Amino acid sequence: MGLQGCTFCGILRRKLLNDAACRMGATKVATGHNLDDEAQTVFINVLRGDVTRLARLGAKPVVSRAGLVPRVKPLRNVPEREIAAYVFLKGYPLYEKECPFVRASLRDEVRDILNGLESKHPGTKYSVVRGIDRLSGLLKEKIENSEILNCSKCGSPTGSEVCRMCQVVSMLGIDVNPKTSAESAQKPSRT
Repeated sequence: MGLQGCTFCGILRRKLLNDAACRMGATKVATGHNLDDEAQTVFINVLRGDVTRLARLGAKPVVSRAGLVPRVKPLRNVPEREIAAYVFLKGYPLYEKECPFVRASLRDEVRDILNGLESKHPGTKYSVVRGIDRLSGLLKEKIENSEILNCSKCGSPTGSEVCRMCQVVSMLGIDVNPKTSAESAQKPSRT
């Protein structure tokens, strides 16, 4: 599983957000994804040939799944530059430190490609996002027919036997199975 830094962060962040939303009884999670983020995500999933993820990229969740709090993206049609300009003009504090792994990511390359296309062909990012919005309706059946399982380690909803979060933490040598974690905590250590 050749994972980049962004993959680890994204998987863990989505899991933590979903878990917190479930604990709070939230019916939706609003994220700050903007037009640039959405266009990049479409492009990345096209490059990976990931039709299932493309189908999930519409303006609103295509289908509801038990245990997964739907994410909504109120800023998805607003370019990143406009958001940055607004924040700057309003004097809101900005977190400007860049992730140390960003330059090694596919997303960074895709960002550069899309920014180049946008500067030569204004409206490209809007077209990419509008296009996937139209396609997601056609691909809805792909999502509706996909099987949702429960992770054999943590019980979270997933499309495979073990969820991506458990796969990632397992690669890091961390046991996420609540049962085995509790058992090893109770065993006396042999020193």
